[in-house]
Amino acid sequence: MFYELKQSFSRYPEKAAFHISGKSYTYAEFGTIVSGIKEILAPALKKDAKIGIIACDHINTYAALVAVLCTGDTFIPIDPSHPDERNNQIILQSELKFILCADLSVLSDDFKQNHKQRLHYINDVLPGSAVPFLAEPPDEQNAYILFTSGSTGLPKGVPIQRKSLSAFASSVQSYGYNISPDDRFLQIFDLTFDLSIFSWFIPLLYGACVYTVPKTSNRFATAVEILEENKITIALTVPSLIHFLRPYFDEILLPDLRLWLFCGEALHRDITAEWQKCIPNAFIENVYGPTEATIFCTRYPCSKEINDDKAYNGILSIGKPFPGLSTILVDENKNIVKPGETGELCLAGDQVTSGYLNNEEKNRTAFFDIVHKGNISRFYRTGDLCFLDNEGDYMFAGRLDTQVKIQGFRVELGEIENHARTVHHVDNAVALAHTDDRGNTSIHLFVEPSEANVIEIASLLKLKVPAYMLPQKIYPLAEFPLNVNGKIDKPELKKLICK
Repeated sequence: MFYELKQSFSRYPEKAAFHISGKSYTYAEFGTIVSGIKEILAPALKKDAKIGIIACDHINTYAALVAVLCTGDTFIPIDPSHPDERNNQIILQSELKFILCADLSVLSDDFKQNHKQRLHYINDVLPGSAVPFLAEPPDEQNAYILFTSGSTGLPKGVPIQRKSLSAFASSVQSYGYNISPDDRFLQIFDLTFDLSIFSWFIPLLYGACVYTVPKTSNRFATAVEILEENKITIALTVPSLIHFLRPYFDEILLPDLRLWLFCGEALHRDITAEWQKCIPNAFIENVYGPTEATIFCTRYPCSKEINDDKAYNGILSIGKPFPGLSTILVDENKNIVKPGETGELCLAGDQVTSGYLNNEEKNRTAFFDIVHKGNISRFYRTGDLCFLDNEGDYMFAGRLDTQVKIQGFRVELGEIENHARTVHHVDNAVALAHTDDRGNTSIHLFVEPSEANVIEIASLLKLKVPAYMLPQKIYPLAEFPLNVNGKIDKPELKKLICK
């Protein structure tokens, strides 16, 4: 895989590697920046160093990511829009001594002052060779560490080894996507979100071009402009993007797209079928995977006829696992469930992290060993509930934390959401459970847009679900709040319950 990365620089020097804020950079130009940053890193670092990179939409930022991969070290992206306290925790946990930044204006004055000994400005580096030298460290060496939200309030680090990234790239290659130097990839994600690595790293292996979406007040609308103007051929997005675009589907036609992947959230069958008309020549796939399993690790190729038999509570299947990945479904006691039963999806294999960074307590609860196919394997608990259908595809049945008990009855919140979405003018729905100070748990339903008819929704639900599943309150919103990764921000929605 890393050999292919080096080959792209030598094979496609005049082809565009990146298109950022209206400017294109060829592989030769990009390579000289990568080599220049490598020259800064080489004498300053010890072997297997961890290097922080301030995430911003700048060619030198992407060059820094590639430079670290070339040196065989580990990159840790840091989002300057996140609170300094959170970023300070990441720096502390990672024991970072070296942080690269291409744009100091994105940093707070306090951050610059507190980390001035670690910060190295890379906006103006001396150019090096157009084909960067590539180190060959062991496969077990970490390629990157991403930090996700932790239940304790502290971010938890997920180290991903080079062999895991290679395994992911090999699976992408094996699936016949036929990526070529003529492809143009959309890169809409913040660099601290693992889906971004598919969007910028994978195209570089094939000599393709990456079109980045800047952070704007309306990133999804900007993405559509980039898709149209640059005739993007491959895109990976979260489903929230098409929920935002749904009112404008009649105005959108993107005939140049040939592959569209969805990941990061549950993908609903109805809106996917509608979106298919906007991208008539594209092959749609629903892919799934936690950060702990390297970007994504299962895939369900959608047919041209997106049928209900591949949806559960309106949510499309997440399909079958990638080669080299082992999957099992277990009950609350970690026993493998019987065929057809719902259980927690657990993952093992080369794509799965060996454990969280400096967090043995979390490792004990998130990972477990079990005899599987005659061998002892270490499995990661995803927290996602699934069952296998008759064709061996995994059907997503919700999260462990969204299966709640109301008056002693077990309730799948996804069932309520699915019924609400069938009401005319309801574009999206999210059901949340709320426990008050007395210990009473009730359901609260949020619907989009604000014009949604609350009375009609409540009347329909009375016909569809038992009384204990009826929402205590329905909140029509103009649009759902989104987090920095473009996913629906459920913690923000929960704050509305208390008001």
